[in-house]
Amino acid sequence: MFVAAQNFYSPAINAYPNFHIDGTYTSHGSSSTFEAALANRRNVDSPLWFDLNVHSTNSLDSVIATLRAVSNTQMSSGYTVKFFLVEPHLAISNAPNGEVNWNFNALMYANGGVFTHSGSTSDTVTYRAAFARRNSGTHPYTLDNCGVIAWVRNESTKQVMQSVYSRNQMNIPALYEVSHAVTDETGNHDGRVDPGEIGTMTVTLADAAYYLHAPGTVATMTTSVPGITMLDSVANYGDIAPGSNATNTSHPFRFQVGQDVPAQYATFTMNITVDTLGYNTSITFPIRLGRPQYLLVESDSTVDVASMYITNMQNLGIDYDLWNRDSIALPQSVLLSYSKCIWFTGYLHNNILSPTDKASVMAFVDAGRKLLFTSQNALEWAVATDSVFARDYLRATLVSSASSIHQFNGVAGDPYFDNMFLRTVGAGGASDADNPTSMQPRGNSVGMLTYNGTSDFAGVYYSQGDARVVYLGIPFEAISGSASTPRDTLLNRINQFFDGALSTPDIRGTALPNRVELSDAYPNPFNPTTTVRLSLPVSSKVIATVYDISGRQVQSLVSGTLNAGTHSFTIDLSRQTSGVYFLQVKTNGIITTRKLALLK
Repeated sequence: MFVAAQNFYSPAINAYPNFHIDGTYTSHGSSSTFEAALANRRNVDSPLWFDLNVHSTNSLDSVIATLRAVSNTQMSSGYTVKFFLVEPHLAISNAPNGEVNWNFNALMYANGGVFTHSGSTSDTVTYRAAFARRNSGTHPYTLDNCGVIAWVRNESTKQVMQSVYSRNQMNIPALYEVSHAVTDETGNHDGRVDPGEIGTMTVTLADAAYYLHAPGTVATMTTSVPGITMLDSVANYGDIAPGSNATNTSHPFRFQVGQDVPAQYATFTMNITVDTLGYNTSITFPIRLGRPQYLLVESDSTVDVASMYITNMQNLGIDYDLWNRDSIALPQSVLLSYSKCIWFTGYLHNNILSPTDKASVMAFVDAGRKLLFTSQNALEWAVATDSVFARDYLRATLVSSASSIHQFNGVAGDPYFDNMFLRTVGAGGASDADNPTSMQPRGNSVGMLTYNGTSDFAGVYYSQGDARVVYLGIPFEAISGSASTPRDTLLNRINQFFDGALSTPDIRGTALPNRVELSDAYPNPFNPTTTVRLSLPVSSKVIATVYDISGRQVQSLVSGTLNAGTHSFTIDLSRQTSGVYFLQVKTNGIITTRKLALLK
C-alpha cells in the first residue's frame, strides 16, 4: 500500500510517512525497515475485538456505522475511535505518475470520541458514526460502492490498537438480469421462435453483493408487440441471496407468435417484485423472432469490418442476422434458412472457404438463394484449388491479381450498375483492398464494374433459375464513398438485382424522360436472362410481350399502366431453347421491337 502511495504522488517522493510500531518510531525509512517492524507487530495480540456493522438508511441518503468492542485490558484514557468512509476501489485516469488503481480511497472522516473499556470481556462498548451521501462536488459517490474503516488509536504513542473494515450493506435488494435464453417449444426446433411457433424463455436473475436479501422474488413477463400472446407470464424465483442467482428453469415463460408476425427484435419487459420489502424493478430486453431475409457472414474478424455492413444495412432499413464464422462454424441448415446472404472474407489470402463452407455456399446457390460474395482473393484461390467452383459458382475468368487501380466504373447501359464511380481509397472505407482481383465474365455472368481505364472487371453477376449471385473481387467494405458512389447505393442496387422485380425505378436519377424510348437488351446474346429499360415521359398503358421466331407468345412482361419515369424489365427465358426471340412493346399507339438471342 505504501509503495502504491509513493508511486501515486510522484517519483520525486522517495520516502514513506512517519509510523509508530510498538513504540518504535520509523521516519522516511525504507520499505524493508517498515516491513520488519510490521512483521514483529503481527506477533503481538491486540487487546481489542471488534464487530463493525455498516448499512444504509431507509432513505438511502446516508451510511450508518456501528462499532462494538470488547477488551481484556482496561483502557481508561488516551484512546480515541476513528471512522473513515472509503471507496473499496477507485480507478484514476490522470494520476501524476500513471497509477490507475487506488484502493480504499478515503471519502469522509468522523471522530467517534474517547474510547474507554473496563477490561472485562463481558463488557461491550458501542460507538456510532453517520456519513451523508454526496451527490456533487469534486468527488461524488454512491453508497453502494462504500465501506467503513474503524480503529482505536493511542493518542500518545499514535499506535493503532485494532482496526476493522466492513462493506456497506444496502437495505434494499438489487436484482438484475444475468442472462436469458429463448428456444422454440414447437415448430422446427431450430432454436429460433418463428411465426406460428410457441417459445419458451428462461431468465437468470441475480442479487448484487452487499445488497439486501430478496425473499419471495416474483417476475411477470409482458410484451406489447402485436401478434404475440403470453401463455405463461409469471415465474416464482423464491429467495435470492446477495451475490447469488436463480433461474426459472422449472417454470419458464411461454409465449406464442402469430403466423403474420414479421421477423424482428421484439421487446419484452420483465417486472420483478419482492412484496415483503415493497421492492419492484423492471428489465427490458429484445428477443429475436423469426429469421430476416439477410444473413451477414464474417469470415475474417481480425479487423472489424462487420460494423460497416451493419451501418449500411441499417441505413437502408434492411433487417439482418450476423454470424461470425471465426467464432463458430456455420451449419448448412442454418445458412439455408435465409433467402439472402452477404459473405465477406476481409484480409484472407488463402483458404478463403473451408471445404464445409464451400459446400454450404454451393448448396445455397443451388437452392435458388441470393448471394453477395465479396473477397479479393477468392478467384485466385478457386482457380488453384477448385476450378469447378470458379467456373460454375464464381463464373469468372482470372486476369490478374493485386491490381494497383482503386477506381471502378459501372458499365454503360447496365440496368443495375451503370452510372457508378467507386473507389477503394480515401476516407470511409476499410482500407483492406490490398489484393484486388481483375477478371472477365464467364458463362452467362455479366461484368458489373470495370477497373478505371481498362476493360477488366472487378466483379460479375448472374442469374440461374431463382438464384442470383454477385461476386466482387474487391472488398465491399473497402469502398470509401470519398468522391464516389456510396456503399449504400451499391448495396441497394445489388438488393434490387436480388429482388428481380420486373419493373423498378430508374437507378440513374429522378429526372423524367422527354420521350418514349426502349433500350437494347443487355446482355445480348444472353443465357438465360437479359434486361431492357423503357422510358416514359407520362403515365402510359404498356403491353410488353416476348415472342419466339414463329410468332408464339412465350412471356408476358407487363400489361397495365406504368408511371412516368424509366422502368427496368428482366426477361427470363430459362425454360426456352436457344434461338432468336423478339420483344414487342406497345405504348401510346407506338410499337417498338427488339431482337433477342438466347444462347445456351
